[in-house]
Amino acid sequence: MSDDSSIHHLNFETADEDDSRTLDPLRTNDLEQVLKLIQAKNWTLGTFLYDLFSVPKVQKKDGNPQIQTQMVSIFLQGRSKIKAPDIVEMMYASRYSAPKAVRSSANRPANEVEMLRENGASI
Repeated sequence: MSDDSSIHHLNFETADEDDSRTLDPLRTNDLEQVLKLIQAKNWTLGTFLYDLFSVPKVQKKDGNPQIQTQMVSIFLQGRSKIKAPDIVEMMYASRYSAPKAVRSSANRPANEVEMLRENGASI
């Protein structure tokens, strides 16, 4: 199973110099419905993603639903057109992303870099 067919809803051509990506207007309504469902289930986007990527320590009969396991596996293993690093880059490049400066270190986790900066350390 692959989510390659879902690539059609993203427009990677840019009109701006900031390399922003826009959602196909035909898919905007679907996206809004999914986000409203996430809110209705008392999730934030972060808690939804956390739950989506959570894996039981020991796979049990009543563990993650099969569709969750399949879709997450395909995505994380890079077997879809849009890969995990693509999403991570979009997150860091987003104008809503803060702080952007955490990308300056390849030697430390982003949260550690920001913590050091907040404490006045030079990196």
